[in-house]
Amino acid sequence: MTGLLREQGPDTVQSMEDVWELAARTTYVSVDPRKSAVRSRVMETVQSSADRAVAPLKPKRPALRLVVPSFSRFSAVAACLVILVASAFLLSPRIQTFHVPAGMTASQFTLPDGSTVSLSAGSRLSYSEEFGKEVRPVRLHGRAFFDVEKSSVPFEVHTFDAVTTVLGTSFGVEAWPGEMEPASEVVVATGRVAVAARNGETVLVPGEKTVVQREDGTVSAPATTDVQRSLSWRSGGFMYDNEPIGNVLEDLERRYDVKLDAPASIRLRRISYWKQQAPTAAEVVGDIAATVGVRYRAVKGGYELFLQ
Repeated sequence: MTGLLREQGPDTVQSMEDVWELAARTTYVSVDPRKSAVRSRVMETVQSSADRAVAPLKPKRPALRLVVPSFSRFSAVAACLVILVASAFLLSPRIQTFHVPAGMTASQFTLPDGSTVSLSAGSRLSYSEEFGKEVRPVRLHGRAFFDVEKSSVPFEVHTFDAVTTVLGTSFGVEAWPGEMEPASEVVVATGRVAVAARNGETVLVPGEKTVVQREDGTVSAPATTDVQRSLSWRSGGFMYDNEPIGNVLEDLERRYDVKLDAPASIRLRRISYWKQQAPTAAEVVGDIAATVGVRYRAVKGGYELFLQ
């Protein structure tokens, strides 16, 4: 990389320095000390290359000139940036991810601080090697139940539209960004939980839940809920409260690893439904069809709901 920098003219070197500074100002992640060291070495090379390029030595006698295709200044800058980005990537903190495939029952994992997390089918949770140094952040896609070890270091659950912060408690979080009317829902079993989003925040106590709407980033006021029913997915159950049937079908697809089809006229309907345990998809699909007054039939790979 340093050889490539030394081969560039003063204008190219200056452009590379400008682009690097712009990238440094617009980054969205904290700078690792190892990345800073790489950046310092690169900038020293850039500066020394610029100093040498200002007053090039004149040859004492004419020399043969070899004409070869040359990169444009932009191409040289781009090539160096690729190298710099690759270096930053290699020095980035390592990411650990837990994932439960579709069709699996809820699975439990242990985090480095001793906290445990249960994930439902189709869910994933990730954290970096920086976990626990100043904060205990995790990122969730899907549905999880956390039992957090008490500590003075805050534990944060990041979803697509909210951040849930605790010091030591147990609570459930659900966030599927691809759903109809996507939202993050937090239900507290023990302790106190703070939920913050773009346009609001609230504190929950045991037996309460809140919903963060993706559209406007608002946080609903705490509402009383049946925690056992809300978290019944942990033991193979289901609980939906005025939920679009489209979301319910997607949840069943993840749980049973089947394909469920229905027209928009059915998917947009809402349903409230609770079942403590449901060993088969056919059982739940039959219940839903009977509840909203539609029919269903088996098709290749799953089931189809249709109007009578």
